[in-house]
Amino acid sequence: MLLVLNVIPNIARNVNVITRILRCTSVALTESLINSSQLVNKAKEELIQKIIQARKNEITFVKSLTHFDTRTRINVSEVQQQFNLVSQKIEGDFSWVKMLVEETLLQANRLLAAMFVICLVTSSTWYLKAYLTDVRFDNVYVTRQLEQLARRNGIEILPGDAKRLISSRGCRMSQREFLRCVPYLLVITSYLILTLVVIAVDHMVFHFIVAGGLWLSDVPSVTATIDVKYTVRRITPICSLFHSSCDEEILRHQKPYRWSFNLVPGRCVIEPSEPDRGVVLQLGLLYLMAYVLVVFEVYIRRVRRKVSASFFERQEERRIVFLYRKIVAKQEKKRTGVFFVKVSEGKA
Repeated sequence: MLLVLNVIPNIARNVNVITRILRCTSVALTESLINSSQLVNKAKEELIQKIIQARKNEITFVKSLTHFDTRTRINVSEVQQQFNLVSQKIEGDFSWVKMLVEETLLQANRLLAAMFVICLVTSSTWYLKAYLTDVRFDNVYVTRQLEQLARRNGIEILPGDAKRLISSRGCRMSQREFLRCVPYLLVITSYLILTLVVIAVDHMVFHFIVAGGLWLSDVPSVTATIDVKYTVRRITPICSLFHSSCDEEILRHQKPYRWSFNLVPGRCVIEPSEPDRGVVLQLGLLYLMAYVLVVFEVYIRRVRRKVSASFFERQEERRIVFLYRKIVAKQEKKRTGVFFVKVSEGKA
């Protein structure tokens, strides 16, 4: 739940930061293009003023230039609106998914709690029934009573006899108990790997935005130059009959116009959401607790058998007698090659 409610939403927030940076950059670039069109119009106005000052009687030049105008057909509000819609859609999708996951987790937790209680009651009932009706069930423990019974009858429990048995007094885990823990350890490890992948993605997205922000802040401004060169000449037809070149220069105008803009303005660099280290620590503690509980389950099973034996002492005596006869029968088999255990007396 910590992973779903904290790590994944943080990834969504950082993805939203990327969309906002793209939106801000696009709007800034659009505004710069509009400013460039204003610069062209300014150059046109200055050119018209030059013509008016040079030849006040040549009105036709001025009229022809006044029809020349530049317009940038870029709707900034529409661009902003489109990026806002995209950002809102992404945020809405993540919010909807988050709400759905929260509701699903709530119902799943309730269902799991009910199933846990049912499984606990069912498992306890099944264990108690099997313990009381079958002397073979979970009868693999070398107890103090078994050792005392063997000593009274002059039988020594050899290491070969207790190879598959479990000492109920020691803390050492048998091979049988370890193999029972392996499937649970594999399941927990698979969940751990999945969690590490999600946490790694969260950190990768964060560091990507941080590195991208540093790169964007170092992007230099771009300078463009518009060089306006305008020349007006007048040719007299009558003069061309007597001279080869009769054109007269009326106006010569040449002026550069500089225009600079930032591809990524400073306001577009947004700080991302840093991954919560506390959540990572909590997840680590939870997985550590899960591994510890899997190991403790072995000793909980031993305690469960001891609790059952303390409540049903007569049945425990039957079970000890059965296990004792089984050990004696194995020793007889080694000597004579015949193996037989009488079970009828061990039934409850």
